[in-house]
Amino acid sequence: MAARLTLTPQNIVKGDSLANSCRASGRSVVRGSPQEQTGAIGANEVSGNFERINWGPVPNSMHDLGTDLLVQARDSRLFDRGLIVGVQVKGGPSFFDQPEVDPGNGTVIGWWYRDKDVDHFEDWVSHDLPHLLVLHNLETRVSYWVHVTSESVVSTGKGAKVLVPECQTIDADHVDELLEVAASKRATVSYEGSVWSEGAAAIAPARRLRYALLAPRLIVPHRNASHEKVIDALEGIALLVDGRIRDLDIFTKKHKEVLGPSEARSARSWLWRLYGDLYFVFSENSNNLKDRINDAPSPADRAAACVLTACLLLDAEKNQEAIDLLTGEIEDDSAAPIDFAWLLTQRARMRVDIGDIARAREDAAEAQRYLVGTTDDITASVLKAATSSLLFETASWQNRNLKDMTVGNDTVISWWRSRYISTGLTDYFDDSFLDWTDNASKVTKFEDIANNRLFAAMLSSHFSGEHGVWRATGSLLARHTLMDERNEDSQDRKAAALDDLRRSGDANAIEKALRHLRRTGPIDALVESVAGVGVGNWTHTTARANLAFWQHCGDLLTEEAADAAVRFSLDVIRDDSVFVLRVNPTFKIGYYMPRAIGGLLSGCSDSAHREVVTLLSEAPDLTDDLQVMGYSHMMQGLRMRAIGDQASQNALRSALSRQSDPRVTAELLSVLAPWDVDCKSKLLARVRQGDIHALFAIGDIESLDEAGARASAGYFKRLVEKSIEDAQNSSYSIHSVDPAGALALISVYHPGCAEWELIERFLREVKIPGSYKRKTFLNVANGISRLAPDVVAKMRNVALGVDVGSSPRDFAGAPLGASAVYLAAVSGGYSNEALTDVLGRLVNGSTQERMDSAGIMSHLRHSDFSLVLVSLLGDSDDLVRQAAASALANWVGECGERAPTVVQNAFSQTLKADGIHMPLVIARGVRYSTMSPARAAEILLPLQGHPSALVRLEVAQASSTA
Repeated sequence: MAARLTLTPQNIVKGDSLANSCRASGRSVVRGSPQEQTGAIGANEVSGNFERINWGPVPNSMHDLGTDLLVQARDSRLFDRGLIVGVQVKGGPSFFDQPEVDPGNGTVIGWWYRDKDVDHFEDWVSHDLPHLLVLHNLETRVSYWVHVTSESVVSTGKGAKVLVPECQTIDADHVDELLEVAASKRATVSYEGSVWSEGAAAIAPARRLRYALLAPRLIVPHRNASHEKVIDALEGIALLVDGRIRDLDIFTKKHKEVLGPSEARSARSWLWRLYGDLYFVFSENSNNLKDRINDAPSPADRAAACVLTACLLLDAEKNQEAIDLLTGEIEDDSAAPIDFAWLLTQRARMRVDIGDIARAREDAAEAQRYLVGTTDDITASVLKAATSSLLFETASWQNRNLKDMTVGNDTVISWWRSRYISTGLTDYFDDSFLDWTDNASKVTKFEDIANNRLFAAMLSSHFSGEHGVWRATGSLLARHTLMDERNEDSQDRKAAALDDLRRSGDANAIEKALRHLRRTGPIDALVESVAGVGVGNWTHTTARANLAFWQHCGDLLTEEAADAAVRFSLDVIRDDSVFVLRVNPTFKIGYYMPRAIGGLLSGCSDSAHREVVTLLSEAPDLTDDLQVMGYSHMMQGLRMRAIGDQASQNALRSALSRQSDPRVTAELLSVLAPWDVDCKSKLLARVRQGDIHALFAIGDIESLDEAGARASAGYFKRLVEKSIEDAQNSSYSIHSVDPAGALALISVYHPGCAEWELIERFLREVKIPGSYKRKTFLNVANGISRLAPDVVAKMRNVALGVDVGSSPRDFAGAPLGASAVYLAAVSGGYSNEALTDVLGRLVNGSTQERMDSAGIMSHLRHSDFSLVLVSLLGDSDDLVRQAAASALANWVGECGERAPTVVQNAFSQTLKADGIHMPLVIARGVRYSTMSPARAAEILLPLQGHPSALVRLEVAQASSTA
């Protein structure tokens, strides 16, 4: 039996080397190659470099077929990302002997690795795992890498080569790029055919709640599936977020295992408790979810509860509190990567909204790093979309990449959300069509599909942090609620919808909605909503909408609240640095803030008016057009009795001395004119010189002297002549003031400056649109009692000769309506029989025709028309109802108790009208009538306590003996 070599400690101690032992036994010595040793060192040191960035390398020595290491990718928080990279290591100086040099400066930009065996490259490129080729410098211990792809491999004809860049090293600075490589071959999940979902069973447990909130479609049973299956709490949450309250009610009634909302809130299961809390959040606007954070059973559940609570705090305009909550959870550092990105995404959107843009961008960029390699999770894609949009919107114009942002937002969830919006709007269109057709057989609806689908779309974007989409869908939902007249709790719903519309930041929609509701009511909804606009917690999203509320509904605030709003605005105008940092406005503060003050002043105390005067005295010379318009609007809101003291007058004179713009100085002279004869003289002198700004500041054509009236008439005469000339050449201009209407007013009140021939030529010109003529006809009609008989006859003939059908299409403003008929009627152009026929046609005509018919009946005051006039109070158009109310106020104001009983009774009913515009026109109608102040005070008594300060002011002026 051959001798066996045994290596013992004793052999080594005695100095018997392995080689000597081998020689003594007659065996040859086994010697390793330098290449093998170099390769081993290189692989070990590359493994060390991977370990330094917290990645997990595993040697692949058992089956080395071109892959030395299999490396598990981890993020900076040591979370394993479930991604593996294959690595081939080439160590030693020989692999650096083919550098690629920059011809410009001679620096090395990388090294070429060549191989005659193309199969190696083919294996790396086609492998299911992404592969890195690493060149390792044994002296510096730096590892350079390249991702081996079909694009990076270059054919040499006899083999292939790949350039390993000098700038790509395995270290902490390149973790993000390496993670991108690791995720490059991760399979995506297809959601085609997922409409009939099997529920949460197919989703990893830690992801399920996030899916229920961001992609509820994958959790809930299909809408047409049976209700026989018992749903769990997670499916209940998903049904809530999906807006399917009716299905929830069916499941609850059908299965005792499905808890009702109240019962769920005290359940042992955390998910059921969350379901119960959410139900009351959505149904009663509760925002108490903090308990669900504290008792969450897992980091994933805690992260979801934290996001939900932060979103509710955002709804309550408590942005900083929401940010603090998210920051605490982020610093706790227990959330898994996608949940961690979710928290960062929400904090980023909220930081942007309070002007902390730099840190918001850091949050968004960090969130995207944790979303690398998550293509198997549909919720990660929507978080990536949210952060991509944020980074795009907050980047400078030259650094915005529209393509990347657009591609990033093309997600499955966004397509599902679009389907929800489409379904909701289709349902609303169907309802509107049925209303239009006046369908007598109303369809019974078990749920408000439009509301619920839009609600689901809004929640989806809210919870995902897609701020722009949340704003857009929130605006849609709020506008739908405002237009929906079917709700029994209309006032509360409209107030809540106005708040939602304001929080969505849709300032244009807000302005339109406020104007409409001022006409129609409910006024209590306006009062409640404007009271919710405080002087704190303004954000980028809400700032412009807040100012719109103050401008259009500031008269509904209490005096204390209005004063606080004015002082806040004055502080911002004086120094907007803090405001700009927080709000990052995309609007001009110098235009919108003074206009907001102008809307607030009617409800303010006298001291607040004097503070505005102080601001005017401090203001530098205004040269910006928008700023000039804003300040002019603000000055028009000043209350004369509030600023009649000597100090205020001195401040206004100081302001006048500092300003050079003719619009601003004209407004200041107008404000000073009631107390300062010199200022009034200067203003009139400017009018005599043809200064149109001075004329607008006076605002009262009748108060002009002859020279001023002649100069103003000359100005408007030139514009009217130009309008006729342009129209004959088929060219049309839009003026801020109707020149023909203004010229008609001057001609009515100042006969010596009248231009009736020119006015006649203008009204007879068939190429001038009817909308351009409307104001002229009405101004002449309302001043008919002042005109000489020959002028009356001329204007009557013009009115009777108008052919409405021959006018070109109206380009702007209200159509001609019945304004020509109005003039013909009040100038005696119709017999009683003909007038009856004309009015019968008008009251069934267009909006403008019905409005004008009310004016005709008010002017003529024939008792035979009283019932027709009263019937217009029930018109479907609020503008017509206002015209009828104004007509009744004029009739009662001029005739008093001599007015027909039906007119007096109807007038009493109008005093109870909702909204602001109708009470306002009623008070003004009485104010400008011949009714005595005592009688005016008596009949306007119901309006003395009106919520609008403007209405109360008109009532006070109508009732004043001064």
